[in-house]
Amino acid sequence: MGFPNTITNQQLSEVMREHPDRIIGFASVRDPKSGEAVTELKDAVEKLGLKGLKLHPDIHSFSPSDPEVFPLIRCLSLIHISEPTRPLYISYAVFCLK
Repeated sequence: MGFPNTITNQQLSEVMREHPDRIIGFASVRDPKSGEAVTELKDAVEKLGLKGLKLHPDIHSFSPSDPEVFPLIRCLSLIHISEPTRPLYISYAVFCLK
């Protein structure tokens, strides 16, 4: 799923290189449940130097407990990330209607 005006992993990597003391880049993948997600993550970390993965279950319509995303999370646990950061960030949007 793509969104207009969003920054790509490549663009984020370039910004991170320009400001290494200020920016820590977290990769995104198009569809966390797809077989391509593991390759996207590996490329983002190993080739682009990004430091982790940010997932949006509410946007991509999945739960972190869905078996389809286990390969992606397992891949993240096996990749060497050079920075002492929390390599997985899961974002949930909470809306309150009155």
